[in-house]
Amino acid sequence: MLEQCNPSALETLCQVLSKEMNPQSISLTQRVTLACSRPESVAELGLRWLRASSLSDSTDCAELGRLAGAECEALRPQLLEWLKSVFASDNAVPALVSQNTGGHAVIAATIMELLDSRFPDVRQFGWAWFESTPAACQDVRIWQKLLESPYDDIRFGIVKKLEQQPSPDRLDSSTRGQLSKELVRSLWATVLLNVRRGSKQKPIVLQQISDRIQKHPDEAPQLLPLLAVALRSIRGTEWKKALALLVQLAEVPELHQQVVQAFPEVGWNLVGGSR
Repeated sequence: MLEQCNPSALETLCQVLSKEMNPQSISLTQRVTLACSRPESVAELGLRWLRASSLSDSTDCAELGRLAGAECEALRPQLLEWLKSVFASDNAVPALVSQNTGGHAVIAATIMELLDSRFPDVRQFGWAWFESTPAACQDVRIWQKLLESPYDDIRFGIVKKLEQQPSPDRLDSSTRGQLSKELVRSLWATVLLNVRRGSKQKPIVLQQISDRIQKHPDEAPQLLPLLAVALRSIRGTEWKKALALLVQLAEVPELHQQVVQAFPEVGWNLVGGSR
């Protein structure tokens, strides 16, 4: 009836259903489906019945991840706040409130659903939840998936997160070391090649690339071309930063020859007598 109802009568139908139907006769999957509907009256009915839900196990909680695709923009903030409260409440599923692996896995999966949503406001909510959840920040599986994100806001958030000073919720060095080098390079390349956005993140990325080359000179052949992207940029801030970093790299004995050969256009014979 909700799917076939005339839009002008939809709100009335939802009011009737709210009064006449027992929420316990509706499965959790059906409630989530209603909450994800585009019409506000239907989504509100789904949210009302979700609030009356009793979640029995982690499978039920995993089902709630579908709320990342909620179509009703007006109801999304309420849906997301309720979703987060489910995992934070002491009255929620004990397995999720505790620190056991199963509970964390469901929470991590739910956060990933939000970060992978096609809606920017959902991704923003998911990112705030991610940053405020230390266990999620240390989960290398989440980071690996984040590096594959097609969304600029997530990519820029990763760059900023990797650059943060050490803090209790920062990705620790052991976990950071498990990240795929190829995916990190892809992240850097995507940010540098973005011609419309990322001006604040690009200098950060350039510094990260330079630091990586100095720590791992064997990766210079793969990373120096990324500095070339910035060196040939029309934005003064980017090419000046790239040029300064190249000069620093050229001063490292084991990197000097590679840098000079990779960037002959710099005119190294004009910069300092020894170069």
